[in-house]
Order: sequence, then C-alpha cells, then structure tokens
Amino acid sequence: MPMEDQFFDDGRGEAQRRLLLVSAMRSAGSRFILGYTPGMKIAVSIPDDVFHAGEELARRERCSRSSLYARALRRLLAEGQDDEITERLNEVYRTESSELDPVLQALQARALASDR
Repeated sequence: MPMEDQFFDDGRGEAQRRLLLVSAMRSAGSRFILGYTPGMKIAVSIPDDVFHAGEELARRERCSRSSLYARALRRLLAEGQDDEITERLNEVYRTESSELDPVLQALQARALASDR
C-alpha cells in the first residue's frame, strides 16, 4: 500500500491526516510541500482597493485571507439562493391570490386580540 494511502485510511480527521503525511514525507527526505490548508487553491485578480480593504478586514477580524474570502463567497452564494426563492414565490403569486382565507383571517384576529 502506498505511504499516502496508509494515512488517508486510518479514520483520523483531515487535518491530522495531512500533518501525518507531511511528517512522514519529511522524515523520508521529501521536499514536496502539500500546502498548509485543506481545500481548493485558486488564483484570482481583484482591484487593489478591494484587496487592501479585504486585508484590513481580515486583520480586524483576526482571520486569514482565505477564511475571509470563503466567508464572503458563502454569503454571496446564500444571497443568490434567497433571490431564487423570492423569484419562485413571485411566479406563484403572479397567478395565485395572496389573500388570506376569511376564516383563517378571523381566527388570527381573535388570537391576536387574546394576546393583549
């Protein structure tokens, strides 16, 4: 079994596996560096002002640049999902009435009155 497979099949967490693998490779004399973080590595171009603002925010938040950009992208992706849901609801209400059933409306009014 290759040395890498020994460490990836031991049931440990990803970070522990990577540390063990790097340690084993270093002790075997390898200079190959896997990197210090799990996940996809990419290169992107952004305007200087956005980069500097991001650096400042990462410093204030006490987080890495990678963490900051990952959080920002997650928020953008969630926003897109919210927009998609809103658009689907708008499609439904273009053809369906959004008025409450009169019986339900009376029950809600009674429940609100009893809360006072």
